[in-house]
Amino acid sequence: MHCRVFTWMWMLSKRLYKKPAFIMLFLLIPLLILGYASVDKQDSGVISIALACEDNQDPAAAEAMAGLQKNSRLIRFLPCDSPGQAMQAVAKGDVHAAWIFRDHMQQRIERFVTSRSREDAFIRVIQREESVMLRVAREKLSGAAYSASTEAFSLSYIRKYIPSLNSVTDEQLISAFREITMDTPLFEFETASGAAPVQTGDFLDSPLRGLLGVVAVMAALASEVYYVQDEKKGLFAWTPQHRRPWVELGYQLVLLLNMGVILMVSLWFSGNHGPFARELAVLAVFSLTALAFSFFARMLCRNAAVLTAALPVVMIVMIAVCPIFYDLPFLKHLQLLLPPTYWIKGLNSDRYLKCGLLYGVGLLAVCLMLRLLFSGKRSSVSDGELADR
Repeated sequence: MHCRVFTWMWMLSKRLYKKPAFIMLFLLIPLLILGYASVDKQDSGVISIALACEDNQDPAAAEAMAGLQKNSRLIRFLPCDSPGQAMQAVAKGDVHAAWIFRDHMQQRIERFVTSRSREDAFIRVIQREESVMLRVAREKLSGAAYSASTEAFSLSYIRKYIPSLNSVTDEQLISAFREITMDTPLFEFETASGAAPVQTGDFLDSPLRGLLGVVAVMAALASEVYYVQDEKKGLFAWTPQHRRPWVELGYQLVLLLNMGVILMVSLWFSGNHGPFARELAVLAVFSLTALAFSFFARMLCRNAAVLTAALPVVMIVMIAVCPIFYDLPFLKHLQLLLPPTYWIKGLNSDRYLKCGLLYGVGLLAVCLMLRLLFSGKRSSVSDGELADR
């Protein structure tokens, strides 16, 4: 029995890879990965900020500028040689704002910590207009300013509230402060369901997962087109009518098994993934929903030509409705009808995994019952015609 199953899987897989459309769909997945990898290496900032120092030899300012530019994807930083060049970039509209670090920055930081005077501010912000994104960017600037001020804040606190350390020099206190490391994270992140951490990877890579899901569903629908064509050619003429739905099921399972392997490898290659066990569970539920969805589409579109014509329409609807590039609340219920939703949201939500399981099992059971019922009627009609003859 097991040998027979593997033989069927091998034969259907060979037939699968003889189809040009499947080869194109399978190749589309690594092409998406490579495309996002190339985008990842390019400048992809949402807003642009010019950085400059009044004194380019100031180590405190240079350290702050380097910290801002490290691992920044939301903001594109443009280092300038002088404050005048940075302000000119703002005036021309080349950047959204300019952040200028004042001269003698460390001394200004120390005076600011003790006096809280605006005259001792050590960063100038110049911008043409206010926007939400600039406010978000200033949160990053505030973080950099706090990092630059922590030593001065700590030293001021010790001198004010811990007189027993008066005999220790400032240099010794700062040296001890820099040696302190915190291995325990300050924040622990988990999803609302407590199911799994958010997948790794950059926020710009998040649409990749949704697009891969769309490709997988399109492959499942294309498989149905080829099944209808093969059935019309008489490839399954030797199979009784009441067993045809099970052959079709095997046709789809082989495709989804091949596609699942490619999806998992692609996710790990892109870095946009969660824990392995969780990914397997999400893939299983997603495959079930894709299987049920393609079966249902096959029942609605009995003709291969109609099903083929529906493919681009379905793809556009999935990209527009599913939470791939955006997640609109008023589309929430409509999203539940489309398999990519469970592929995207199932990773961080047990609720979507359960809904996807119910959706897949329920829709697939209804489709199989209807198909078996119709195939039984067709088989009875065929037997009656043979008896009349």
